Amino acid sequence: MEKYIPKTWPLLRLEEGIEALARRTGMALTKTATTLGKTTADAKQSNVPSRQWVETAARYLGVEAEPVDVSYPDVKAYLRKVCSLLVRAHGEPNAEEHFFIVIKVTRSQVYLLTPDHQEESMALEAFCDLLCGPYEKLVLAESTAVFDALTLKPKEKDLVIKNYLKERLGSLMIPGLWTVRVQPGSSFVAQMKQAGIFRAIVGYVGLYAMQYFLFLFSWGIIGLGALQGSLNFGWLMAWAILLLTLVPLTMWSSWLASIIAIGTGSLMKRRLLAGALKLNPDETRHQGLGQFLSRVIESENMETLTLSGGFLSVVALIEIVGSVVVLSFGSSGLWTTLLLITWTLFILYVGYRYCQKRYLWTQSRLEATHDLLEKIVGHKTRVIQEAQKNWYEHDDVILENYGGASRGMDRMAALLFVSAARGWLVVGMLILVPLFVFGSPDMMQAAITLGGILLGYRAFKKLSQGMTHMADAFIAWQQVKELFHAACREETNSSPSMLVSIYSHDTQNGDVLLRGQDLFYAYQRRSDPVLDKCDITITRGEKILFEGTSGSGKSTLASVLTGIRDPLGGVLLFQGLDRYTLGVDAWRQAIASAPQFHENHVLTATFAFNLLMGRQWPPTPADFEKAHEICQELGLSDVLSRMPAGFLQMVGETGWQLSHGERSRLYVARALLQEAKLVILDESFAALDPENLKQCIDCVLKRAETLLVIAHP
Repeated sequence: MEKYIPKTWPLLRLEEGIEALARRTGMALTKTATTLGKTTADAKQSNVPSRQWVETAARYLGVEAEPVDVSYPDVKAYLRKVCSLLVRAHGEPNAEEHFFIVIKVTRSQVYLLTPDHQEESMALEAFCDLLCGPYEKLVLAESTAVFDALTLKPKEKDLVIKNYLKERLGSLMIPGLWTVRVQPGSSFVAQMKQAGIFRAIVGYVGLYAMQYFLFLFSWGIIGLGALQGSLNFGWLMAWAILLLTLVPLTMWSSWLASIIAIGTGSLMKRRLLAGALKLNPDETRHQGLGQFLSRVIESENMETLTLSGGFLSVVALIEIVGSVVVLSFGSSGLWTTLLLITWTLFILYVGYRYCQKRYLWTQSRLEATHDLLEKIVGHKTRVIQEAQKNWYEHDDVILENYGGASRGMDRMAALLFVSAARGWLVVGMLILVPLFVFGSPDMMQAAITLGGILLGYRAFKKLSQGMTHMADAFIAWQQVKELFHAACREETNSSPSMLVSIYSHDTQNGDVLLRGQDLFYAYQRRSDPVLDKCDITITRGEKILFEGTSGSGKSTLASVLTGIRDPLGGVLLFQGLDRYTLGVDAWRQAIASAPQFHENHVLTATFAFNLLMGRQWPPTPADFEKAHEICQELGLSDVLSRMPAGFLQMVGETGWQLSHGERSRLYVARALLQEAKLVILDESFAALDPENLKQCIDCVLKRAETLLVIAHP
C-alpha cells in the first residue's frame, strides 16, 4: 500500500503559508504577505539560500523562524514538544522546494496546514518516516543482503533493523526544520500566552486552592467528630479518602509549577539575550567588568527568585483566605477576621519598607563589588604605577556606606520575619484570653478560632519568605530591565524583495556600491563631533586604504558604514538604498567587517564555529572546504596542524590558546568567509610580521570583491 503524503506548500507560496500559520496559532503580525509569488521567483533566480529566505520572510511578517537541527534519535521527542513548525520536504535535487507547515503536535498525531488553508492530521510515526525515511533507505540499501540473510521472526528482525539504524544514524542531524514563534522583542504577555504558561498558572492556583480547602475540610471532619464525641469508622474513612485525594492533586500542581518555571525561565533568557544584542555600543562602553558580571548574576537571580517568591506569595495568599474562612466560623468571627486582614496589610507595608532597605543595601554591595573587581583586574598596573598609600583610599568610605545600609536592612528584616508569623501568633492568642477570663466559651468555636490562628501563622511564615524573594527579584530586575526593554527596540527588517536585491548582481546606482554624504556622528557626553560633514564613495571592485591618526574617527566611520552605529546626520546609501529601506540583516549581509582587535572576540567554541559564525551554522562540507582554503592562504595551516582536533578544536579563553597574530588572521578569515560585497578591515594587520602581512594582503586582495582597509599612516 502506497504511503500517504500530505499536501505541501511550494516555495512560491511560503510567505502566505507563514502568515496563515501565524494567524492560526494566534501570533500578532506586523505586516502581511504582499509579495507573493514574484519575489519568491526572483529569489530562486538570484540564488538566495532557502534557509535565509525562510528566516527573512518570517521576520518581515513580524514572527521568528528559528532553524533547528535535530538528531535522528530525537526527532519524535522534539516534535512532541513544539507548537508551530516549518519542515522542508524531501524532493529531487533540482526540483522546486516544498514545505510542510505543522500547527501542533500531540503524543500520537501531527496537525498540518494545507495550501487550501485546511487542517489535516497524520500519525506522528508516519510523519517521522517522512523526515527520516530517505536517510534510512540509504543506510539500509548498503546492508540489504545482510538483513535478508537473517533467519529471525519479523518482530525480531524489525528490532534489529531499528537498533542498527539508531547506531548508524545516531549522529545524523536532520536539516530543514524551523520553529515559528513570536519574536523575543514582542509582548512578553503574548509570548507567555503562546507558550501556555498562563493556562499553567491558572491551573496551578486552582489546584492548590482545591488541595488546601480539601485539606481543611478533611481535618474539619476529624475535629467535628472528636468534639462531638461521635467519631466512628465512617468518618475516619472519609478523612482518609480526602487525604488520598490530595496526593494526585499535589503531584499535578507540582508538575504545573515545573512547567511554569521552565517555560518562564526560557522566555526570559531568550528575551534578555535579544536585548543584549540590541544594545548600542555607546550604552555599554562606560561600564566595567564588574557591571557586566553583576548583570549576568542578577539575571539568573531574578528568574529564580521571581518564581520561588511568586509561588510562595500565591500559596500564602490562598492560605490567608482559608484562614479568613475558618476564623469567620469561630468565636468573635467578624472581629478576628478584620484583625487578620489588618495584620496582612501591615505585613505588606513592612515588606515594602524591607524592599526599599534591601535596594539601598544592594546598591552599596554592588558598588563595593565593582570596585573590587576593577582592582583585581588592574592589580598589576596599580602595583607598578600607583603609590601604595593610595591603594585603599576609597575603601573605608565604601565599607562605611555598606555597613550603614546593612544595619538598616537587618533591622527591617528582623521586623518582617518576627512580626509576620510570630507577631500574628501572639496577637491571635490574645484574642482567646478574654473568652476564657470573662466567660465560658463554646469549645467548638474556640477550637475553630485556634485552628484559624495557627493556619494564619503558617500562611504569614510563607508570605514573609515570599516577600523576601520578591524583594530580591525586584532589585535584580533593576539591573536587567535595560536588557529586557532593549529587546523591544524596533529594527528595520529586510523585506524579501530587498534580500533579492542583495543577491542579485544588478545595482540600482551603477557601479557605486556605497555612498555617504554629510555624515555626522558625536558620542554621548562629548560636545565635539567625531564625524562632521563626512563624504565617502566606494565603487564596486575598489581596494581602498584609509589612513589617519589615532582619534581621527577612522573606527567610528567604519562602525557607521557597517551599521553598528547610526549616523546622527547625513545620508548613507548602499546600492542606492538606505539602511532603513534595505533592513539591518540585509545591510550586514552586504557589508562584512573585522573591527579593531579589542572589539573582536574568540568565543569559547570550536575553531570552525569562530570561522563560520558569520556564514551559517551548522556548516556544510562546502563551507569547510572554503574555510580550509582561506586558512591556507592566510598562513593558519600550521595552527590547524598543531591542534589535535583541527577545525573542531575548542579555542577561546579556556581552550586552545591563539597568539595575537593568529587571532588577527582568524578575524580576517571570519570576515572573508561571509562573502560580502564590501569588506572593511580595521587595523587588522597591525600585529603581523612582514612575512605574514604580505601573505594576508595577497589573500584579502584576492578574496574581497570590494575592500576598505583602515590603518595608521
